[in-house]
Amino acid sequence: MAERATRRAIARLMAVAATPGPDRRTSLADARTALCLARGTAIADIDPATGYDYSDAAYETVRASWRTHAENWSEDYDPPRYEAARAQWARHRPDLTDDWLAGIDTAGGAR
Repeated sequence: MAERATRRAIARLMAVAATPGPDRRTSLADARTALCLARGTAIADIDPATGYDYSDAAYETVRASWRTHAENWSEDYDPPRYEAARAQWARHRPDLTDDWLAGIDTAGGAR
């Protein structure tokens, strides 16, 4: 049942993303929220304005993704995106503000 709900939520999110209009951002947030709920995210961990999942599990996934991505780090492209991602998490979950890339070589030297 949960798998079916997740598939339906993903289909709705994709349909909304392709639909222009003045209420698009609200519709995207609603679709993201539906997807989070279908995946079992607690409603308290979902940002109502964006529909993003700010749970501990989501944080660990994002952090691990950046650590894996650091293997192919581009000094020209990645630093502003990395800082923006960390800033977004710091705004929503200030309790989770460690340096995701600590100890990882991103530019010829350990951070």
